[in-house]
Amino acid sequence: MEHKRISKQVTENTETIAMMTVIKNELLKEFLQQEDEEDVLKETIKSWLEDPTTTDRTKLRYILSKIEKIDKIQDQIIEKITEKIVRTLLMNREANGLWKQYEPKGGYYTRKAACRMPLFDK
Repeated sequence: MEHKRISKQVTENTETIAMMTVIKNELLKEFLQQEDEEDVLKETIKSWLEDPTTTDRTKLRYILSKIEKIDKIQDQIIEKITEKIVRTLLMNREANGLWKQYEPKGGYYTRKAACRMPLFDK
């Protein structure tokens, strides 16, 4: 296998790993912050429903049920996204590991090799 093609594949895999890590860490963190606000809203509505002086309980129950339905769907979507991100990360890391045997410069398992990345040499 040609060295440039191996390096290109490893570079693409590494870029994908980086992108998926950003999505997983930063975007999901932002999503979870919004989830916390949503949970506070649900708890507030529930407390209003428990308050005997609250009027329009039917409307509050309707709002709460809609929020809970939307929340359940969002949670399912986020779970699927997270699963696909993790699967992609693992596949790309595994692929990069498989390419190591074709690297003509070798030296991956020495302490000195940790300071250089021969797959990215041009």
